[in-house]
Amino acid sequence: MKAEDKAKELVEKFYQSSPELFGTGKAMQYAKQCALIALDEIIAQLPPCVSTSESNINYQVHQYWLKVKTHIQIL
Repeated sequence: MKAEDKAKELVEKFYQSSPELFGTGKAMQYAKQCALIALDEIIAQLPPCVSTSESNINYQVHQYWLKVKTHIQIL
């Protein structure tokens, strides 16, 4: 899944989980904040990258989740 699509999916899931905020103008901001917190936790659990080589799978995984985080911040 593309990072941009994953970002939208995560925010939408958190948005749907906060129906009490619908119509208040705060639901989307809350959903984005929750998604960013979840991403910080995911990134913190990844194995450390000792190489920034494009062929290093750990590096690729880190980059993917960082791109997801960036897309959430842009939404």
